[in-house]
Amino acid sequence: MNPRLSQGASVSIIVTCYVLSRVTSWRMGFRLLTIDLWQCLDFSLLQHDLLKSLVLLHAQPPLFNLLIGTLLKVFPEHWKDAYTLLSLSLGFIASLCLYFLMVRLGTSLLLALIMTVLFIFNPATLLYEQFLFYSHIVMTLLCLSAFCLERFLATRHIGWLIAFFLLTASVCLTHALFHLVWLVGTALALILWGGRARYDRKKIALVALVPCLLVGAWYAKNWYLFGHFSASTWLGMNVAKRWAGNEALQPELALLVERGAISQVSVITSFRSLDRYAGLMEMPEPWGHAALDSWYKSDGNPNFNHTAYIRVADQYLEDAVPIAKAMPGAMARSVLVSWLFYFQPDSQLFLYDYFQPQGFARIRWLDTVYRRVYYLQYRTEPESVIEWDYPPDARHRYYWQMGQAVSLSLLVGTCLVMIVVPRQVWRLLRVKQDDRYALVLLYLWYTVVYAAVVGNTLELYENHRFRFETYPLWIILVVVSLVQLWSQGAQKGTRGVVFSGKPVPAPPTRCSTRTPASSGEVQTLQ
Repeated sequence: MNPRLSQGASVSIIVTCYVLSRVTSWRMGFRLLTIDLWQCLDFSLLQHDLLKSLVLLHAQPPLFNLLIGTLLKVFPEHWKDAYTLLSLSLGFIASLCLYFLMVRLGTSLLLALIMTVLFIFNPATLLYEQFLFYSHIVMTLLCLSAFCLERFLATRHIGWLIAFFLLTASVCLTHALFHLVWLVGTALALILWGGRARYDRKKIALVALVPCLLVGAWYAKNWYLFGHFSASTWLGMNVAKRWAGNEALQPELALLVERGAISQVSVITSFRSLDRYAGLMEMPEPWGHAALDSWYKSDGNPNFNHTAYIRVADQYLEDAVPIAKAMPGAMARSVLVSWLFYFQPDSQLFLYDYFQPQGFARIRWLDTVYRRVYYLQYRTEPESVIEWDYPPDARHRYYWQMGQAVSLSLLVGTCLVMIVVPRQVWRLLRVKQDDRYALVLLYLWYTVVYAAVVGNTLELYENHRFRFETYPLWIILVVVSLVQLWSQGAQKGTRGVVFSGKPVPAPPTRCSTRTPASSGEVQTLQ
């Protein structure tokens, strides 16, 4: 531990930085951005018919709409202020979780403090806190879940285990990207490797059962009412972003339509108002509730929870197979573009005109500094990533520009994590040296990899937003990997797990506070 820096001083610095940065951003004009609320039901329904509207919600998991509806009911005139305060509180919690997780996984106090402060001042963090969307909430839930997992493995108190699974279930019920499969996989890993005895395994299994059943109940509701065992019925419309509306692919799509291989729906850009699809398919019978029958919400935006969008999404998904067979190169290139988006800075989403919040222009200099120094991004202009429809003879120009917009630190850091962390986790689990260190790293790694692979396979365009949700977890993994490599280089030939740059021998039974006093005494996990 650095004698010049105590943990109390570090926390005080974090609190001071967070408060000053948020007060400053507020004075600069940052206010809650409430544009393009396609993920929300009509606000009038959320305020006056919340429970029934949530039962009839099939387009999204329920918790974000439940949160907005609750705020509308409790603070009808000041719900935006209430959400802003909640979002700022969540950001502060995520910052503290980031710091304490790094420290408890062996990072020095100074390095953990530096990385946390960089996270606090990151323009993406500032922007997402003021964006009425669930990404910032999911990020905080994932940070809290990792913190609770570490505390359970350290103390074996069942309260931390219950909190962990409730938080992971909340993630599944907030963002459909985190499927029930992710939750079950997390539970199985903890049951297999997190129990030191049969009693522990049974306890973990019983605690995990309730959240899994809770998420499964929402899936079952959607299957019973709408024929889809999932948290969202939009899968087809998300996948269709790879081809629908792409001008460069229109001739080939038109040829497939003429042959009868696909429907005319796949020619239309996904997530459009129903009047674009009405003449191409039979509209479903009305349900008798505005949440499912209204074409538009009271604010004039399309109601994507209309039952017709289930058929639209299913048609897109049905057409995906013949399109992939006819244009494998185009589909492969679209997946490549998804990964290129994924490795761009988190604030990239806010460079587009209709997403620019008030006050963003005043921190563009800070965003540029982060892009150049922190993200090591060569090309920062937004024009380099928004030209979608290059002709085939100029396609190389598009990929070259996209490649220039990739963050070198994100790319290299991710490759480092993919190599170092699995080796470290496998070695620790195989020799049964420290299940807490190994399982926390495994959970972080599994979550980051899951979100990246699934998100970049199914989505095009908002991939940097998916990465933001796991961004603090990625920071922890990168820092731990760098500390591990540095310590291996400094202590070459010394065996043991590295914490704060020092090798720590495996404890004989369970982790203790300190090893027996000796001239070579070192600090172990608490």
